[in-house]
Formats: sequence, structure tokens, C-alpha cells
Amino acid sequence: METEEQKTVPTFKATLADGTEFKNAVSVMSGLITEFALEIDVNGFRVVEMDPANVAMVVYEVKPAHFTEYNLSEKQRIGLSMKAINDVLKNAKKNDMICLERTEDNKLDISLRGNIVRKYTLPLLDVTDKREVKVPELAMKAKVFIDARVLYDQVKEAHSAGESIKFCTDNIKQQFDLSVDADLNKLNMENKGLEMTTDGLQVCKYSAEYLIKIVAAKKVSNFCTIEFSTDWPCSINYQSIDRYSLRFILAPRIESS
Repeated sequence: METEEQKTVPTFKATLADGTEFKNAVSVMSGLITEFALEIDVNGFRVVEMDPANVAMVVYEVKPAHFTEYNLSEKQRIGLSMKAINDVLKNAKKNDMICLERTEDNKLDISLRGNIVRKYTLPLLDVTDKREVKVPELAMKAKVFIDARVLYDQVKEAHSAGESIKFCTDNIKQQFDLSVDADLNKLNMENKGLEMTTDGLQVCKYSAEYLIKIVAAKKVSNFCTIEFSTDWPCSINYQSIDRYSLRFILAPRIESS
């Protein structure tokens, strides 16, 4: 019988020819979560975590097609410090190849390969007893496909004007509005000429502090999809079909009457 010391450590090796999206996704996630469990199987990488205040959920998936090399000995789950991996990836230059490899001594090696090769080794966190976070199934009544840079600029301006930002879709006007109604600041921004479907009028407020961190994902994809309903969580998804997706689920900010 194998002892704990004799057990074979599951291994994997994954290489990204251009790690820019991966680097940027980790940078955005680091604004919301401090540590995470990385699930690795034949379907790719997957992270599902809540922020410490249980206000926002992060769902990050990287498909095998996004890697130039993807091998694993078996399905596995490893724990990592978000700050530690983000600090390493900050050193990656544009067009650097990024290689991640779990070694037999149960550490994560990260290689950044460009004009020079830099290699880092990170310890793994024990996630044996860490509860798996489930992604909720949420029926949304409004869906908006928008330029991620436009959304970022509008949320940035609204963030400076108030603590909460109101999303509103109107099937009659066929527009998506962002607005702030603070004690001293009133701001309303209309978006037209975008793809949108909505079941009537849908209105909900969300934390400006969280939204400004989420919309930084404009670095990950040029477009995003927003889904929400009145007094209901919103989903904001940045993706490249069949390659990766970075999705956020944000709780509504409901003010007591």
C-alpha cells in the first residue's frame, strides 16, 4: 500500500503561445479574489470563486484550443495565491510564451519565454477541504452586447459620480442606459446602436466599486455581454468563443425603502 509520501502527484503542462489574455485575466481577477482553486481536466482550466464579501463571483475558463500544448496525467485541483501568480505574470512581456507546469514535487513552475527565459516556482495551497463553489443558474430578462471599452469609459465616469450605478433597458426605446443619482451628482448615459433584447423595462442598481474592477476586463476582450433583470444579479461575460471566457456575477444593490 502506498504511503502519503509515496503517492504519485498528478502533473500537467500547459503552454500559451501568447499569454496576453491570460495575464490580463489574472490581473482583473486579482482585484476581486485573493486565492483560488484551479480545476484542470480534459476540458481545460476552470476557476469559480466568490470575493471575500460574497458580493461577486468570478468564473474563468480556458479551453484546450487556446493552448499550443496541453497535457495532464489526470483530473486535478490545485490552490494558488492570486497575488503570487499575478506578481509573476506582471513580468511577462507582450508576445511572451507562458508555460505552466505542475511538477512531481507538487509545485507550480511558470516559465515566461521571450528574448530571455524566466522561470518561477510557486507553492501550491491545500484545497483538499475547500468547498467547491457552484455557479447559479439565473434567468435574465435583459441581454446587451456592447463594446467593452465603451462600457469601461461609462462605468469609470459613473464611478466618480456615485456609489451605485443603475442599469436600465427599455424595449420601447431600444436602448441601454447607465445612470447615477447621488446626493450631489446626477449622470445619465444612453447607449444606442447595439445588440439588445429585453422583456419590457428592466432596472437594477449595482455597486460602482465592484463594477469598476469588473469592467477592467476590457483588456481581455473587445466586447462583452451583460445580462440582468430588475432587482436581480447581473452577469458580465468577456469571451473568445471556443478559447476562453471571463464571467462575473454581481449581486444587486437593493436599497431599503
